[in-house]
Amino acid sequence: MTFAFNIVDGENLVALSRDLLAICGPDASMRQVNASWSEQLGHTREALLSRPIFAFVHPEDRGELIEKLNRMLSDTDRADGFTRLVTTNGACVACSWRGRSSKRTQQLYLAFTPAGSAPDIDRWLRTISTESHEWLLCLDESGRIHLSAGGSQTLVGAPPEAAVGATLLELVADEDCERVARALKQAVRREGEPQELAYRHNHSNGGGVPVLAAITSRLLDAAVGRVVVILRRPNSPQQRDTAEWRERFALAAQGTTDGIWEWDLVAGSCFYSPRWKEILGLQDDAVSDKPEEWLDRVHPADRDRLNESLTHYFEGRTPHLEIEHRIRHKNGQYLWVRCRGKALRQNGG
Repeated sequence: MTFAFNIVDGENLVALSRDLLAICGPDASMRQVNASWSEQLGHTREALLSRPIFAFVHPEDRGELIEKLNRMLSDTDRADGFTRLVTTNGACVACSWRGRSSKRTQQLYLAFTPAGSAPDIDRWLRTISTESHEWLLCLDESGRIHLSAGGSQTLVGAPPEAAVGATLLELVADEDCERVARALKQAVRREGEPQELAYRHNHSNGGGVPVLAAITSRLLDAAVGRVVVILRRPNSPQQRDTAEWRERFALAAQGTTDGIWEWDLVAGSCFYSPRWKEILGLQDDAVSDKPEEWLDRVHPADRDRLNESLTHYFEGRTPHLEIEHRIRHKNGQYLWVRCRGKALRQNGG
């Protein structure tokens, strides 16, 4: 599940947000913006206001954004996606974005979250050696591999660079291609919900080897790709080190502002990512692995709604969990967060 800040009332809080927040009219003209637009893109407030928001979007991305904004005003009140914003010097800042419209005021409320930068990726890749049991792939939306690093030699008998330029499906055993294709499409469509998938990957010796894939569609860098896949062999020694595996997967999924947590209903324990703790102002060693670390911090007025949403999801009445609620920060104040999640079920349970 992921947490992300939402637009909330209060100029001071909005000014502190790292997200680029904007309120736009029905013609997409920008009526209000926070300081992050100037700080991260270099445009003055005067240059931003009253101009259409797509004027600051990369030309290749404008059509998709305009289509989704129009849909928010006519068919649905929410939308999200990926786009590139343009700085004053012509550089691009890759962002994930989410938005909500108000039919009453005919306004659009938008939040753009800058994605992880290339240095972030490089720093992560330096931790994944060719001797690793993990193999990282970054794919575009068509499934073509733009970046490959880690232990592909150990897994499939080929160096990481051999996969660059191919599509993932070209490397998957024929009998599993359809399942993997569905998983990739689902990853792009749901924009960030983590998945786990076991399949057979082609080996350089001509056979196939079983692998476990963790898939997320969080955009890390516009030049790299939109889908991140981490492969490892099932039941490898590193897989039994679940803390390390979860930390790496959380890094792939979190982008820059999301907090990740995983609730093991069988064991009754929770894993909380470092970013989850940071959002709430907590030290890494100050949080146990109990679900109560989350549930007890939920605002009393929101607990019944949250429990109802959890119950409906666990009973199969809703396809996924998504709810906005307040959660207590270490300083005693409450933050609005969006909670999204999807269960991984085993043996029909």
